[in-house]
Amino acid sequence: MASSSRQRRLRINVGLKVAAMVIFFEVLMITAYTIVTNLIIDEQAVARVLNLSQQNLIAIVLIASLVLAGYLTYMVITRIFSPVSELARVTERLMAGDLDVRLDIRTGDELEVLAERFNAMAAALKAERASLENKVHERTKALEAAQRQELERQNDVLKLKDEFLFVAAHELRTPVTSIRWSLESVSDREMSKEIRQAFEDAMNASKNLSTLVEDLLNMARLDARRIPFKKEFVNLVEAARSALKELGPIAEKKKVHLAVEAPEGLVPMALADERRVNEVLVNLVSNAVKYNRQGGHVTVKVSREEPYMRYDVTDDGPGIPTEEQHHLFEKFWRAKTSGAVEGSGLGLFITKRLVEGMNGIISFESVPGERTTFTVRLPVAKS
Repeated sequence: MASSSRQRRLRINVGLKVAAMVIFFEVLMITAYTIVTNLIIDEQAVARVLNLSQQNLIAIVLIASLVLAGYLTYMVITRIFSPVSELARVTERLMAGDLDVRLDIRTGDELEVLAERFNAMAAALKAERASLENKVHERTKALEAAQRQELERQNDVLKLKDEFLFVAAHELRTPVTSIRWSLESVSDREMSKEIRQAFEDAMNASKNLSTLVEDLLNMARLDARRIPFKKEFVNLVEAARSALKELGPIAEKKKVHLAVEAPEGLVPMALADERRVNEVLVNLVSNAVKYNRQGGHVTVKVSREEPYMRYDVTDDGPGIPTEEQHHLFEKFWRAKTSGAVEGSGLGLFITKRLVEGMNGIISFESVPGERTTFTVRLPVAKS
């Protein structure tokens, strides 16, 4: 009730101020008009009393009126218009997000009440924003904790998966090797044509199974970081020749020509793991042979590209379709053009991981229908 009464009183005060200013201005104009009119009527009497001319008297009256009118205008601006302008300016700052802004209006009327309400609103908005920020912070912390728990759970699952895969592949390798040895032990015996065909099919299946088990074991080791990488001097030319010699029988069956190229005087020493380099080369050359055409060519070119030693494995096979190239190093992925060629889809995935484990880089370039080149860069061995 007291507040309502105060607001009514203040509203009345503003009304009185405006009314008083208007009345004062009207009285001022009427007074000035009356004085000027009387001066014109009785100009000789006034002139004698003040010893002034008619024109000077009129000028004095008008100047006094203008001064009083200017003062009245100043009062209107400072007491009414200026606070309103300040309110508009501060409102713009509030809308821009500055909740610390405050109005300081001491007019003793409803403009002062409006300023107080504005300050209370700004303070409430600031408190609400602080409350929301606290809630967001708490929710963010809770979400981060939940994400950490989920990541930990996923890591535990991945560890279990890797451990299972490692154990399963390791346990499978022994019986698969036994099957292969048993088949090889009877390979030189006399067999009928039908039995020989079945025997060869079984040999091929055992080889593919052995390769799959070995790939799974290598993948599990890489995921579990159980493959150690040595740092030793590796002659890439000799490593390439060794890989081609190992794959010679496979290339001979398909009539694919293998070759190693290197510039004269090249010192082909890389700082890497010799065993892993051989695995990478065998995998890349093996793929180049398997996916090549009859009578094709596979070339391993060794060169130096500071700060790396580089080798390029190039074949003139069918290439890799452009729309499938971004999948090339993915786990268990095989190109649609692989056809009847046996494979696990792990070879290039493992190759990439082995190269990166030796601080190297692997890339490729394929022109469908013409050629494919895999490029491996390994750190130069500096004596």
